[in-house]
Amino acid sequence: MKIVVDSDVIIDVIRNVQTSLDLLKELMKENELFISGITEAEIFSGRDLQDENKKQKLLRFLSFFQKVNPNNEILQKAGDFKRKYNISLLDCIIAATAYCIEAELLTRNEKDFSKIEEIKLFKK
Repeated sequence: MKIVVDSDVIIDVIRNVQTSLDLLKELMKENELFISGITEAEIFSGRDLQDENKKQKLLRFLSFFQKVNPNNEILQKAGDFKRKYNISLLDCIIAATAYCIEAELLTRNEKDFSKIEEIKLFKK
């Protein structure tokens, strides 16, 4: 199964939230895990990564994911989602990434993402 992992789950891992770390380790065994290039930008903008050791550790961790950079198809679908559901543009790009690669989305932000009828949220 293809799963796009949202920024909030990766941030949990940076903050050593064991449940998120355990879930991702389990999912890595039998699934293809992806992140959006937007997720990478969101993560690297955080204060936690001012520490070079943390940054290097995160880069090693992210190497287990396939990164999908926004292309025209993703950006246009994100625009559709933004217009239709009025949630943040960054979240729309992440949702559009899942939609365009036909993947489920793993997120803790079910409040916003559940509004987008065209995507399927991963249920643990």
